[in-house]
Amino acid sequence: MSCHNAYPKFVMGSENKYTDVPQGIDCERCHGPGGEHVRRKQMGENIDTSKYIDYSIVNPGKLSADLQFQICQRCHLQGNAILKNGKSFFDFKPGMQLSEVMDVYLPRYKNADHDFIMASHADRLKQSQCFVVSAKKCQ
Repeated sequence: MSCHNAYPKFVMGSENKYTDVPQGIDCERCHGPGGEHVRRKQMGENIDTSKYIDYSIVNPGKLSADLQFQICQRCHLQGNAILKNGKSFFDFKPGMQLSEVMDVYLPRYKNADHDFIMASHADRLKQSQCFVVSAKKCQ
């Protein structure tokens, strides 16, 4: 639920009850809360994003590679996710470290070429030869 849809309207105090479940992903999954961004646009505030950063919304392309991966890993890192005390799966926002909200424990297999978790796209990308070589060039 917390990956395959926009943020549902959760009934507080319930375990799995929602008043509304949107269909599909929305902008906020990768760009963070949009209320302030929308408010500023409605007031006529326009920022030339070819020259300046619009700080009312997260532009993943302006984040470090690590913070970009954090966004992807929120949904594309299949493992055992353990929430930090007082946190929920809805607390992660783009631009944060995933570890501020949860720890994700990934299984490792002896035969990594053939035994892996299919949905851990971000982890698999980080293991790829292309990524490893590119990361070394950037250091």
